[in-house]
Amino acid sequence: MKGQEGIIEFMLNIGISFMLILYVYFWGLNIFYQQIDFVSIHSAERSIRAIDNAIRSVVKFGGKETIEVNIQGSLLFIESTGGELFNYIEARANLLKTQYSNVWVGINTANTSKVVDNPLETQSVIEKRAYGKIYVFRLFYRIFLYDSTGTCIILKSGNKKSCNGYCEITVEDVGEKRVNFSGRVLKCAIIKVEIK
Repeated sequence: MKGQEGIIEFMLNIGISFMLILYVYFWGLNIFYQQIDFVSIHSAERSIRAIDNAIRSVVKFGGKETIEVNIQGSLLFIESTGGELFNYIEARANLLKTQYSNVWVGINTANTSKVVDNPLETQSVIEKRAYGKIYVFRLFYRIFLYDSTGTCIILKSGNKKSCNGYCEITVEDVGEKRVNFSGRVLKCAIIKVEIK
């Protein structure tokens, strides 16, 4: 009888130890995946903010600026079907765990309207949204309307419109253009975004 108690105790200890190891493994794996996703999301947001800063600097001072970003996902220039005033840039982070968000959430402004009449608003809008295993940041520029005029930024793409991982982005002021929009004449800066 005494010999059997030792075997039973040994088997119970092994079983409990195995269950604890499995619990810690799966719990730790979940935390590990969350940290990897956090780093991916943060790199995409950092990249889109760097591009926004470069574009605003070139609009303000002119010239050309080149920045380098390292994104754990992809960077895309999207030409809108609504016309050149509505082109935008997306940074997509690849995730290990599925996340969903039903709406775009503005992260640099609460007002994400494309057309505004308040010159105190920021001209750029950065929004975020999760689509399953892809987390998307979108950057676009508003149209400011005044009495009979307005201003805007038109994004033009270079030859290449996307990249993955390490990317070199050149932002260049290529002039101005006057555009009729809702009965107003907009003075638009044309910014070429070259993704390499």
